[in-house]
Amino acid sequence: MPYEEMSRAPLKFHCQDQPWSVVFRIIFLVLLCAIACSHPPTIWVHELPSKEKTVRKLRVADTLQVQLLGASGFSEKRRIHIDGSVNLPLIGAQQAQGRTVSELTQHLKKELARIIKAPQINVSLVTAAPLRISVIGEVQEPGYFQVDESQGVLQVLSQAGGFTEFAKKDEIYLIRSHHRLPRIRFSMKTLQLPDSAAARFRLLDGDVVFVE
Repeated sequence: MPYEEMSRAPLKFHCQDQPWSVVFRIIFLVLLCAIACSHPPTIWVHELPSKEKTVRKLRVADTLQVQLLGASGFSEKRRIHIDGSVNLPLIGAQQAQGRTVSELTQHLKKELARIIKAPQINVSLVTAAPLRISVIGEVQEPGYFQVDESQGVLQVLSQAGGFTEFAKKDEIYLIRSHHRLPRIRFSMKTLQLPDSAAARFRLLDGDVVFVE
């Protein structure tokens, strides 16, 4: 397909969406593409400081197992609602989205301590919600994908159909707009090395992969 035609090809959304949601995401992706092409500061993935290691935060649609020990105890499997809360016996709706499992455990313990002496509570992640990742630029099927947490940049590029003939395979960028990070740069060569920083890099919900 000629480059001019490819640039006009519609973006595809590889998940179930309402029409208004699709329109919103198309506008969002167009804006992201403009940002990606503006050449903001860039850092190679292997140059990322160790403190930037991914910390897993709970998000909407995660399923949790919450267990309270003792006479007033319960064991409940709960899904995080669209508003970010999880509804539990005794204490009702509690904010879970944006917290780590450890942070949520401490928060629930504090809330339960208002009505139970020295509560013992365990929280674990049972099922992780899929990540929502956008892929734009020189790929065969740019669009919006839902992917498993175990997948990395290489797998997401594969889902997007691979590169176009115009792609620069050493100019693959990740934009993490909800973090104060520059664009993170990858090359196809290092992505294919199993023990490389590029291959081990973990995606977060809302990440955007851009191929120059």
